[in-house]
Amino acid sequence: MQFFGSFFICFLLMVNFIDLFNKKKQPIGFNYDNAWMLNVSSPDMEIKDLLKIYADIKNSVESFEIINSTTLVEDNIPFMLRSWTKDIKYNDKVSEKASVFFVDDDYAGVLGLNIIQGRWFRRSDDASKYRPVVINQKLKKELFANENPIGKKFNNEGNGDCVVVGVIDDFRYQGKYSSSKPSCFLRTLKGRENMAHNNNESYGNTNMQPLSGITFLVKANKKIQFNEQAKMINYMELNHPGLSFLLKSLDEMRVTFNTITFIPTIVFSVICIFLIINLFVGLFGVLWYNINLRKHEIGVRVSMGAFATKIYIQFIGEMLVLATMGILPGIILAVQFPILNVFNTDSIIYIKAIIASILILYALVILCSIFPSVQAARIKPAVALHEE
Repeated sequence: MQFFGSFFICFLLMVNFIDLFNKKKQPIGFNYDNAWMLNVSSPDMEIKDLLKIYADIKNSVESFEIINSTTLVEDNIPFMLRSWTKDIKYNDKVSEKASVFFVDDDYAGVLGLNIIQGRWFRRSDDASKYRPVVINQKLKKELFANENPIGKKFNNEGNGDCVVVGVIDDFRYQGKYSSSKPSCFLRTLKGRENMAHNNNESYGNTNMQPLSGITFLVKANKKIQFNEQAKMINYMELNHPGLSFLLKSLDEMRVTFNTITFIPTIVFSVICIFLIINLFVGLFGVLWYNINLRKHEIGVRVSMGAFATKIYIQFIGEMLVLATMGILPGIILAVQFPILNVFNTDSIIYIKAIIASILILYALVILCSIFPSVQAARIKPAVALHEE
């Protein structure tokens, strides 16, 4: 039972680690270098009022030589804990809980999105009969499979008739340790009136601090130093009295977000390691006690010419057999995970986790068995038989 529990705990831990390792190797789909979040808020103004002066704020920000471009964003901001999702339908196909982004024409340039098919939004879209949208590769696969999605029309409930104008690479706005999700980017309407759909509701947080008002993403041509940040904030507050400004680097937000993401993994890992160490300390003690009880048997075998290697193999082999009897039920349970897709990840990850868990447990069993086995092989036949 102890081996079964240890295997299962080790399996869960390996699934988590392998999944995180695989995610880390994949591109996140955007560039956060020298990108900043600028939040603008006011206790006396609603979001819809702030949106009326957003162009003035944008011009003030871009007046600094260090700033290349800015974009107005809502809800799904990179490296923030909140996400906004909805089901997106095309004919009889449905993509459940796709991430939805309301963005403007400058968004792709600020974050360096890789457009693999079609194009990004442009000013001529103002005259379009349908609302232009850009989708990511994952949403394309779920809704259109092998079809060319460009020009395809669908009704995005609550946002009218939409037409697909472009496809980007998979976009993981919550960082390299997050899963790739189907994503849909809707172009903000003229006047950005749709951006006020949340009214004064707080719609996100960074470093666990609530954000309100409107938010820009700002692309700088180099790292903005602390004194330059202070200069920018002072300038903005002088030119826009009554407004509060919060400027934060996306790289800092990434570090904070990754730390928060890893806390459950670290806690679970410490608990698992503690339980496994306890198991194998007990295993070491049981084997030591077993050898003391079998001194007579060991002494007889040594007196009859048994080599030390055979003594090692005997005791290590016995522990491996016991470990196998405990691990087999765990393997039977573990193979149900890819069948049921418990963690919504690739089947190969479960297989790798099973193999890694088996190897880890066998390695620990052998390690715990070596010292007692060496002591057993050193027992003098005369001493063993005399004590008997």
